[in-house]
Amino acid sequence: MVDWYKLTLLETAPLTRVTKALYPFTSTGYSLIPQALEGSDRNDIFVSVFRPPNELLAKIDKANPTTQEWKTIVFPHESEFSQANRITPDLISIRSSPFALVNPALFVNYLSTGNISYVSSSGNNLTFLLSDSKYLDGMDGGPVFITDRNNSAAKTNRCIGLIAGSLKKKSKEGDLTVIVPWNQIVSHLTLASNLPRSPSLIKAVVSSAAQDMFLPWLIFNGVMMIEIHYTNFRKGWGSGILLDETTIVTNMHLLGDDYRTATAWISDDESIPLENLGNPLEGLDMVFFRLTKPISSRRKANPVTLYSGEYKVGQRVRSLGYGLIYPHRTGNQPFQPLTAHGIISKCVSMDLYRQLDQSTMSVVVGEEADERPVLLVSTAGCWNGSSGGALFDLETGHVVSMMTSNGRVNDTGEVIPQLAFSLPSNVLQYALTLVRKGIRKKVSNRVTQLWKLDETHVSSLVETSPSLQAKL
Repeated sequence: MVDWYKLTLLETAPLTRVTKALYPFTSTGYSLIPQALEGSDRNDIFVSVFRPPNELLAKIDKANPTTQEWKTIVFPHESEFSQANRITPDLISIRSSPFALVNPALFVNYLSTGNISYVSSSGNNLTFLLSDSKYLDGMDGGPVFITDRNNSAAKTNRCIGLIAGSLKKKSKEGDLTVIVPWNQIVSHLTLASNLPRSPSLIKAVVSSAAQDMFLPWLIFNGVMMIEIHYTNFRKGWGSGILLDETTIVTNMHLLGDDYRTATAWISDDESIPLENLGNPLEGLDMVFFRLTKPISSRRKANPVTLYSGEYKVGQRVRSLGYGLIYPHRTGNQPFQPLTAHGIISKCVSMDLYRQLDQSTMSVVVGEEADERPVLLVSTAGCWNGSSGGALFDLETGHVVSMMTSNGRVNDTGEVIPQLAFSLPSNVLQYALTLVRKGIRKKVSNRVTQLWKLDETHVSSLVETSPSLQAKL
């Protein structure tokens, strides 16, 4: 049985600073879902305060105090943030009621999990957070909690903010869930002084401490934004990985058919022109560049360390790349990549050089043999613009692979960020060695077909004989 209670509306307030901070997105290629009611700007964000009836309050008071479901929401202490594990991405859980009117018993108190993928701040104050957690209709207003890092499904009452909706790219290239932190909510409410916790304390703890927790993941750490200049003054962008003091690798497909020049951005005020070194492994989606001058000494720009261990299905990874959001078009938002947590779902190994006989779909014997992992699939978010970004192993912090592409539904054009294809670090290391030696090779057509998602084998139906069936 589901009980419904009437609430008394005490106040509705526009979150003007959050709406203003989102304007660089909502005024360009993004839609904010859900939109505000008629009579206001459809992209305005509001917060409402309700008073529950005494019957519901009495029910909560009588509930077993050990029952997590009825515990009072609290706010994280600064020590929790300062002790946060810097290797693990910032995991969150969301309690909401999507589609609650369709089936309350099924969808009320629905649990979702995700990552903090982007942080917007002004001075020392957080304005909004973006998460890769999938937004569903009716999730707006749901509280967002810090997740137990050892158990992502565990319930917790340490709340950092509320769900405001979703930023959806109109081109269907992706979407991110918008979280409004408590410091923004309480600062817009006239009733804030009546809250159980002091608004100033909430603001101090959830703003400065949360910023200290989230932002370290979103600074430069060997992954750059690569800006491509085409003919007719067009520009595009992607990501790149700094492999040594001067060498960057990214995806060949960023260059397109009318590439002119490329630039690496280290921050919003430092860029370096790039020299094209070419692709040492023709048939794979990679290209190398050289920085034409050193990175400013003001910035610590350490090259990444390439992962040299075994790739394992289920291995925990995080992605880092300049996907979806063009850093120079977001107003006062920090220059930062998107990040997400996931696992390796599949590892495919093949000979790099042995060609495939198309008539028999068999490998031609007698050519150079070099079987190695050539493709990884992961669930860590990879958006348009993430191409050339890095997939990091959580335990070592080393780069497991270079993000190259994501899944796309042919019928609708919808992008699937959690279906991410990447080039393994062993291939990157091998290619870097070839670049340094000035050697170029061509990979087999079988590897090329694999990356096109074409079949690389012959399918056959194996039938069980009657005698064998009888024995079974």
